[in-house]
Amino acid sequence: MPEDNSIEYVKMQFQTHMEEYKMLRTEILKRHDFLNNNINFTIVLLVGITAALFSLYTKTNDPDFVIVIQYALLFATIPFYAFGCFHAVNIFLLVSVDKYIYKELKPKITALLKSNEDALFGFQKLILRRCSTRKKQQRHLAGSFLLTGH
Repeated sequence: MPEDNSIEYVKMQFQTHMEEYKMLRTEILKRHDFLNNNINFTIVLLVGITAALFSLYTKTNDPDFVIVIQYALLFATIPFYAFGCFHAVNIFLLVSVDKYIYKELKPKITALLKSNEDALFGFQKLILRRCSTRKKQQRHLAGSFLLTGH
């Protein structure tokens, strides 16, 4: 094992941290793919439910069919809730990985390189800034919804 101050030891540490960074970036890209697939499935489900209800409505002349549509729409929210939960969990995991990269891994790599941290990790800083802005907007919208009802 090399000594703590030797060049080989610093290289080994740097390579270890960069491999960890590559793994985490791969995880981020995989989570983005999951999010895109989730959105696509949600849109397909919405279009399918809408088309099925519209075709049933046009074929049925029963005035009580509106009640059937209301119940169908009520139970159709269950898969959308599941897709929404899946989306929220993936967003949470994305933000967690970005926070780990920016707060834990970045100081280790910049200490080894003794360089400007924004040149290496500007992307994570931008993502964290956007996420904090989005959280503020979501809190504001949720608060206004609770206060006004719309």
